[in-house]
Amino acid sequence: MYKGVLLSTSDSTIQVLPNAKSYTFPLTAAQTPISIPVTAIEEIRFRSKGSPGRGALFGGLIGIATGAIIGFADGDDEGTFLAFSAEDKALMGSTLLLLPGVGIGAVVGSGKKKVYIQGKPEVYQRARGSLQQYALQSSPLY
Repeated sequence: MYKGVLLSTSDSTIQVLPNAKSYTFPLTAAQTPISIPVTAIEEIRFRSKGSPGRGALFGGLIGIATGAIIGFADGDDEGTFLAFSAEDKALMGSTLLLLPGVGIGAVVGSGKKKVYIQGKPEVYQRARGSLQQYALQSSPLY
């Protein structure tokens, strides 16, 4: 099992930069990529860098917008002891839905994508297009 950054895909191999917390181009001697033959790959798991944070941000924004829409749609209260304007309701709704939106967005954003290759070159070839979106380069390093 290798953990690292997918550098590139070719017809018969993928190149991975193992245990890469950071990387620079051109690669230094300490940043030696590993070529893994497709026939040796059972599955590949991806997690995009920063996805939980982006998910939390978008979830929070959706929560705020949903709360505001609901508050404005409910309109002003009239003739009751405790009356709120539509703006007050929008503010309260946005505040109440912010944290659940952040939580749900973070959970959704932290999901991992799995690609099952099972050592089969024909399966890899079909999945190669989707793998390339995670690669840093479009062609292998030699």
